[in-house]
Amino acid sequence: MAQQLNQAALGLQALAMLQAAKNPDTAEIAQNLKIGMQDTFVTVNLQISEALLKKMAQNRQMQQKDGAASGTGNAAKRPAQTTF
Repeated sequence: MAQQLNQAALGLQALAMLQAAKNPDTAEIAQNLKIGMQDTFVTVNLQISEALLKKMAQNRQMQQKDGAASGTGNAAKRPAQTTF
């Protein structure tokens, strides 16, 4: 079971890194993930710099403003989503 979870986590990481052209922030987060397995435990460690967090927050705010300005969206009504 742990091996299957480990493989699934590695697969999700790989999928996120494939999105680099479309979503570079997500790819950068995926690159910072450290996934490991020991015995029956799967560990996932993530380190994100303050600069990346600020950049992601600014990007999200710009997306919400763009959606509101273009009239496409309920940017304020939708919860924030991060795609991995």
